[in-house]
Amino acid sequence: VAGRERPRWAKAPKTKGQIADRFLDPVVVGHLRTRDALSYLERAGVADAEMRQCLVTYAQVEPSQVHPFYLGLCADIVLTAAERGTPLTPQQFHEVPDAADRADELAQRLLRYVDENAKYAIWALSACRAFNREIYFELGQALRLRSTEADFSTLIRFSFVWHAGRYGQGWYRIHDLLRRLLRERGDEEVSKADRILEGYYRELSKADDPSALAEAIYHANQQEAKRGIKEWAS
Repeated sequence: VAGRERPRWAKAPKTKGQIADRFLDPVVVGHLRTRDALSYLERAGVADAEMRQCLVTYAQVEPSQVHPFYLGLCADIVLTAAERGTPLTPQQFHEVPDAADRADELAQRLLRYVDENAKYAIWALSACRAFNREIYFELGQALRLRSTEADFSTLIRFSFVWHAGRYGQGWYRIHDLLRRLLRERGDEEVSKADRILEGYYRELSKADDPSALAEAIYHANQQEAKRGIKEWAS
């Protein structure tokens, strides 16, 4: 069995197939081998063999070691561009940046090819440690974005949106690397989202929800470090 979250079968109800930890042998899978990366792209819907090989080369960190996050972003870019009627050619991926700049380069390419509404939604949701449908619509309304069920379904199908299992059913999170890149770039939409989310969680914390208060302080800290630290300490 393979997955993006560590299995928690030991905590499952006995009637649902509980498996004790002593019977599990979890193995962390790092970079992908070339053949596995090519197989992933084919299954993801990248039909052109030359493009698949090009993307694998682009996402390599060393020979036959392909970075899964970079590869997923590559696939997102190619498939999104095709859906918008502006298909890309392998030649547009031939110039490989240094490894240190590759993630930022891919993030910028991704935001270039998604529509404006999805771009702002990705920016805003990158401020969240985790989000669900309610938070998506809350941010959408506050930022005056088009927020529909179809848009939400499209968003959570991107490779960089993962299930946030520890928060419960229906919770998601944007990959930590992409979240960090967008925050470091200082996009205004991320700052706006922090302000909205702080207010949202402070309202929830009035019902004596300690986790909501912790989230409110987190977003306060992202806006003003001194204010957030002072509240954490108190």
